[in-house]
Amino acid sequence: MYYYINHEVFHPLKEFLEREGMPTQKIEKRWEIFFPKYFLFTKNKVDPNKPSIVHSPWIHDIPWKIKAPKIVIEEYFFTNGLRDKLFKKVMAPYKVFITLTPITHQFLIDWGKESFLLPPLLEGKLVKEKKDYILSVMRLERRKNPEMIVRLAKAFPEKRFIIATGGHYEKRYLEMLRLPNVQIIKERLPKKNLEELLAKARLFVFPTLQDPIGYAPIEALRFGTPVLLSTKAAVSSFFPDKEWVLPPEDENAWVEKVKEMWEKAKPEDFYRSFKAVFSKDESIYRDNYRIFKNYLKSFA
Repeated sequence: MYYYINHEVFHPLKEFLEREGMPTQKIEKRWEIFFPKYFLFTKNKVDPNKPSIVHSPWIHDIPWKIKAPKIVIEEYFFTNGLRDKLFKKVMAPYKVFITLTPITHQFLIDWGKESFLLPPLLEGKLVKEKKDYILSVMRLERRKNPEMIVRLAKAFPEKRFIIATGGHYEKRYLEMLRLPNVQIIKERLPKKNLEELLAKARLFVFPTLQDPIGYAPIEALRFGTPVLLSTKAAVSSFFPDKEWVLPPEDENAWVEKVKEMWEKAKPEDFYRSFKAVFSKDESIYRDNYRIFKNYLKSFA
């Protein structure tokens, strides 16, 4: 059984599969993702004759060549439009899905597919001592809504903002964010350095306009860092009633909430939210992994 992985959000699932004795395989060349016809001739090709777990089969596989069962790992931010119809057409041959967020899980259930909701389960570490900066981890591109960071930085000129881009940025946003209280980290940080930034931030903001998962906020919560999260990040569907989840278009609400959270947010409260959903030891979703493990026995 093979598992194709190209994002760290899937690492906990990868570790789970390996503990169950299932070999995994990682995509080594990112460019292959964007050239499917070349991808089919690489070492990462899915064998249509073997049971497998695949991520985004429209990249790794040709549906009409399927001969053996497939479980698909997919996060899809549905739009109720033409894109939905295309997605459903491509995914029609597949029956069973793994999803990481409730919003995709519900989309698949409503469609009539079998779906296992398996969010990433992580080790947490509460860090109470925070430093006076507001952090965002995002690509500087339109769908991540860097304009909101500009507005917040201008609304709070006395506060320090740090943006970790992971090495992905558009030059026009570098110019837009050329403000005295904004520090942009253009290079991709080593994991240890990024974790330190996440752990020590007084506030983490994630104003994305569209994100099928939203892994960075999970990483921030893992250290008890207060998070201000967009409703357009699929991870927000774990926290539908939290006051720190806001529509990304409402600038006034974000300004007011940043002001409030800077003064009053408690790391302990956010760490409790992390433990309830994403903790290896306490998550309410731990039983989902047991159910999926039993299913895999019949699948293999």
